[in-house]
Amino acid sequence: MTDLHDPELAVLPFNAGPHINVGSLTKADHGQPVTAYGTLTDLVVKTTDGGRCWAQGFLHDESGTVELLIFPATFAVFEDLIVEDARLVVSARVEARDLESHGSTVPQTPHLLATRLFTPEVSR
Repeated sequence: MTDLHDPELAVLPFNAGPHINVGSLTKADHGQPVTAYGTLTDLVVKTTDGGRCWAQGFLHDESGTVELLIFPATFAVFEDLIVEDARLVVSARVEARDLESHGSTVPQTPHLLATRLFTPEVSR
């Protein structure tokens, strides 16, 4: 399990909600601000129709894995940190609402919408 009391994370430059283990996220967390620490994997950088970059990947810690979406405004600010296998502290909002499609409900697993990214070294 990721130790969120690790001295590396002792002083974070932001307060964006409770620190969580990604494996503990549930649909009940929908809309909540959280801070997570893990490794960015399976990174795919995409481009919007307007030419702005955004990214999709997974944040992995010892408790599990959660999908991480980094939309254009956040991507533009933190682009240098968004690399495969980066260790990141992520400030995010939990998205977990079910989607309606053709009259039926499609359940969604929780994922994170990043608002800020930091490396543990910058967090000191």
